[in-house]
Amino acid sequence: MKSVRSTTGIDPAGPGNEPSTRVRFGPYLLDRVDQRLWNGEDHVPLPPKAFDLLSFLVARPGLLATKEDLLDGVWPDTYVSDAVLKVTVGELRRALGDSAQAPHWIQTVHRRGYRFIADVEGAEPSVPAPVARTEPIDPDHVVGRRAMFEDLFAAFAAACSGDRRTVFLTGPPGVGKTAVVDCLVAHQAGTEALVAHGQCRESYGEGEAYLPILEAVGGLCRGERAPAVMSILRRHAPSWLLQMPWVLDDDDRRAVEEAARHVGRERMLREIADGLEELSRDCPLLLILEDLHWSDPSTVDVLSTLAQRTSPARLLIVATYRPIDAVLSDHPVKSLKQDLVARGRGVELPVQLLGKEDIGAYVEHLLSVPAPPEVVDLIHRRTEGNALFMTTLVSDLVEQGCVERVDDRLELRRSIEEIEGLFPDELKQILERHVERLAPESLRLLECASVIAREFNASMVAALLGDDGRTVEDQLEMLGRGENFVRSIGVERSADGSVTGRYEFGHVLHRHALYDRLGKARRAALHAQVAEILEKAGAGPAQLAYHYHAGGRTEEAIENWHRAGDVAMGRKASVEAIAHCERALSLLAESAASEARDARELTLLTVVGPALGNVYGHGAPRVEEVYARARDLAGRAGGGLEMMGVLAGLFQFYVSRARCLEAREVAEQLRLITDHETAPLIRRSGLLLCGVASTYLGEIDRADEELERTLAMADGDESTQWGYLADGQACAFAAQVHHLRGDAKRAVERADEAIALGVVAKDPFAQAIGLHFASVIHRWRRDVEATRESATRLREIADEHGFEVWRPVSRWTLGWVEAESGDTTAGLEAMRAAMETYRQSGNETARTDYLGTQATVCLAAGAIPEGIALVEEALEQVERSHERFHEAELHRIRAALLASGPDAEKAAECAIEISRAQGARALELRALVTLCTVLGTKRNAKKKARDALARLYDELPSDLDTPDRADARRVLGRDEPHV
Repeated sequence: MKSVRSTTGIDPAGPGNEPSTRVRFGPYLLDRVDQRLWNGEDHVPLPPKAFDLLSFLVARPGLLATKEDLLDGVWPDTYVSDAVLKVTVGELRRALGDSAQAPHWIQTVHRRGYRFIADVEGAEPSVPAPVARTEPIDPDHVVGRRAMFEDLFAAFAAACSGDRRTVFLTGPPGVGKTAVVDCLVAHQAGTEALVAHGQCRESYGEGEAYLPILEAVGGLCRGERAPAVMSILRRHAPSWLLQMPWVLDDDDRRAVEEAARHVGRERMLREIADGLEELSRDCPLLLILEDLHWSDPSTVDVLSTLAQRTSPARLLIVATYRPIDAVLSDHPVKSLKQDLVARGRGVELPVQLLGKEDIGAYVEHLLSVPAPPEVVDLIHRRTEGNALFMTTLVSDLVEQGCVERVDDRLELRRSIEEIEGLFPDELKQILERHVERLAPESLRLLECASVIAREFNASMVAALLGDDGRTVEDQLEMLGRGENFVRSIGVERSADGSVTGRYEFGHVLHRHALYDRLGKARRAALHAQVAEILEKAGAGPAQLAYHYHAGGRTEEAIENWHRAGDVAMGRKASVEAIAHCERALSLLAESAASEARDARELTLLTVVGPALGNVYGHGAPRVEEVYARARDLAGRAGGGLEMMGVLAGLFQFYVSRARCLEAREVAEQLRLITDHETAPLIRRSGLLLCGVASTYLGEIDRADEELERTLAMADGDESTQWGYLADGQACAFAAQVHHLRGDAKRAVERADEAIALGVVAKDPFAQAIGLHFASVIHRWRRDVEATRESATRLREIADEHGFEVWRPVSRWTLGWVEAESGDTTAGLEAMRAAMETYRQSGNETARTDYLGTQATVCLAAGAIPEGIALVEEALEQVERSHERFHEAELHRIRAALLASGPDAEKAAECAIEISRAQGARALELRALVTLCTVLGTKRNAKKKARDALARLYDELPSDLDTPDRADARRVLGRDEPHV
């Protein structure tokens, strides 16, 4: 707050220079005597203080009016905060039809004040007219940065022309990165550019997914261009609006929820990139992300997505971080920066330590006289050119009377030896000495603030102190003007509608110096108080967890880290979800054993399991550990519904690793639980997983019965979301089973149903499942074009939504299409690469099928040894995994590769035996055709095989002709399809 000295009213021009009574600017006339503003013949109503503020500004056009000047001049004998000034400026702008982003009348000078920029008629001639700025801003607190400013301003100019740029400002703490950013923001003030600013926070930023991005975008949603910003985000980034519920009303929320249903992580990244690029179409966008060494991994992913796009965008990204912190924590921003710079997609601008010339220039600018060389040497020696320590030490030198300005020179009042003894070598101790000189009430206030965060509001500090909020805000305003510890950064409105000032420490090291002074007991008590205050204000769970943990409130910390994990999963931020839940689990491990503790651990594990699967693959060893522990805990609790999600996750792990017998055991256990449930959807979930396990085990008849029963149990719930998903998966596996049984037409119909159910459910993953199985059915039928269509659509969905499991599968299938279309060499190479990617992901599911099919392409390419090796590898996996649905086909392919001889005959006969035992008549048909081929001139054996082939050919459904049936007709000597 501002304590003003004048009680004589507005006096902007100073003694003897009274302003004119009538002033014109543009179409407006300001009448000081009548206290009115006119626009032509129309009276423009203004509140009294808004009129006074306008009078103050127009009396000194072109000159900076600092906040202190305005508060002194317009509110001469009252205490008011910066918030009042901002509100009044907003009233003026609305009355004048002005804009902060593209001002005609009143320009904001970032963090300093305001300037009236229009031509004024009637102002005193002695007052300079506004002059357009042609040189870059070079504030006194960023001396020595001219070359860096030129690079930044050039990058901004390039971005304004559509050439997106990414700049990393790097350097140690206190070197001046934020000052450089402030200069850049000030440089674009008055242009049409939008500024979006996000700050990573040390206290809880590590795991708060997308925190600085949400802060930056949220600021745009609350700014003067909010309607346009919201409109663009509704169209291009609805999933991001859902993360900022405070900007949505009920109708908006429902519409956005519908648009953002089932959006995955990759889609969220694409949405925010599309949204920000669309915002930059109308005006350049400056996106500032500070202190990325504290950022969450998801924020780095957003930065990577934006920086690596090649399409034109009027976008400049400025990211700051400390390299040493990033290296020590192995933060991903380090490798991202290196990659972007190496590929020419980004540039690093290290903010260097100041040299002696820079220090001398700063002292001269500050004190208006040159500094003696010995003083400059002393400052440089003690601060090593760190800008923060330099400014603090210079202030100390002046305050302690070590130097004094005398006329046009700076004189030393103590010897260099004496001064050397006053200041320690350890740089941080300079700040500590500064802290020690604070008045007791100021020190207590700032210590409380240091517990909150680098940014804080006055009302929270007042609550910690048990003091009046108005008094605390007065103190903070005075501290902000007299010291470098804090500065005002605006206002915020609390849930009860009250407005309070918002502040930040001048540097994070200021906060650390104050925080480190607190004793452990007081620090813990303050953290607990902060958590309680923040909880009432609706703060995020990660922030609450941090403070509760620091406050020794373990139960509350565990609860909030659990909630933070749920929030992160809702944002598709699995890495952060794992981090939050693992912190909760580590605290939980220290708690005494109890049923409540086990219940909490179980719920945490059910979040960690899917998150681990998303990040490392559902077949990762850690996934099994998590679900095995969860299974044990659920068993202790009596099983029931608590066990269902655990078993489903464990089933997915076993399927991913192709551990089919274990998958069957888990599915049977789940079926025992679900059979006792009344809800049809729950009851059929266990049966569905049994059908899936039976399919992989090659138990075709059993799988057919289980899957068809699953579909028959819909009982009216098929219109629900999970009903669609269950039906879609059942149809997908049923399609595979129908094909193996020899009913090709029914297989295609079920595959089409699976795709359609995914579309109706508006669920991309369900669509991907349907498309994958459709591509498998079409590939087995050797329908190249239908396979191409399904696999291409699958690849597009996988790329859009980041479905890692389907990416290599779709590319492998398209490699097969390429080989079948005539380019065997290129197709085989694509299949090899995709299968290696699939293998590295840890997935083993259906590799027996993929390896066997790849072997058939080797046969066509003449790469017989490679084909045989692939078949042998697949058969080894069959024995290891018990994944037998493709076993008969593997033996048939081996026979085809051997071409002739007793081993080829044995392989074909083995294929026939296995397929008959499984009821896989489609595979039996193929095996009989191959046997007839490899038998060569063995007349009796060949006749016996042909007779068996004819019987099977006539028994199979004939309503869909396939290449397999055509091959059978060729061997049987039948010219026309059998009807």
